[in-house]
Amino acid sequence: MKMIKLVPFANQKNITIESLVNINSDFLSINYIVSGALSNITFDQFASNQERRWELWHKSCFELFIKHPDKKEYLEFNFSTGNEWNCFYLQDYRVNEGEYNKITSVDLSVSSFSSNMITLTAKIRLNDIPLFSYKQLISKEMRFGITAITKFNNNELEYWAIKHCKGKPDFHHLETFSTL
Repeated sequence: MKMIKLVPFANQKNITIESLVNINSDFLSINYIVSGALSNITFDQFASNQERRWELWHKSCFELFIKHPDKKEYLEFNFSTGNEWNCFYLQDYRVNEGEYNKITSVDLSVSSFSSNMITLTAKIRLNDIPLFSYKQLISKEMRFGITAITKFNNNELEYWAIKHCKGKPDFHHLETFSTL
């Protein structure tokens, strides 16, 4: 496990987003740690009931893409601080086949350590991801896209990723994926 620092597409100096991925034989868990001037960002309040929801990328959310380099297909996970999530199966670059219904829930938790830090943790059962085996997920070949979107109080969005392509943010582009 290593801490992965996300970089903003624009020059955002007052906020830091880091992520930590842990994979064991039962779960894949990912932590997103946001720190800095959080009063400028709109985060949903954590709800007691979990909801699977489309289009979380219109607000502050966190995303995880998983792809094996020998396959065209990949998974996209979206998580919000409001206890909302979704998972999509993509047959190829941006060819969305819809919700990946083999996953029916994700364990989400949000903790705020101070007014300047919030952490979202998503835990996914590996049995729910038959597309990839445990051995594949921990292999050096697997590619992960770890991303975030922050929505500011003025409704502007900022896009965060391990790295960005030239031109515009594109979380689906393989250049933005990395090994762990």
